[in-house]
Amino acid sequence: GALAGAAAGYFLGGAIANALSNPADREKASTATQKVLDAPAPATYRAAPTTTNRAARQPQQTRPVQATWRSDSSNSISGTSTLTSVQRSNDGNECRTVREVAYVQGKEVQQDTRYCRSPNGGWAQA
Repeated sequence: GALAGAAAGYFLGGAIANALSNPADREKASTATQKVLDAPAPATYRAAPTTTNRAARQPQQTRPVQATWRSDSSNSISGTSTLTSVQRSNDGNECRTVREVAYVQGKEVQQDTRYCRSPNGGWAQA
């Protein structure tokens, strides 16, 4: 419990953390991000380009690397974490950009966060 709570604070920050006042909801959102970071990424993964051409916007993979979560205390709070890109850092470690989205009482809060593998094998915000 305490370790999961510490991880929740570590992986989730910014606008999403500010929008979620319940620590249990922040923990669920953080756990979803952790699942996306730990999931195998397709070798040909790329983010969908920002274009008006509908066919060109389709990602190369058929199923996104995504995790969803829902609040236990409120039906109006939920969210997703979705892998949007995979890169290499200057030191050769894998980095991933995750789009974190929370829906809080009809409002969407979104942020893109980049995480890189640390030397100990964990993930750290870049």
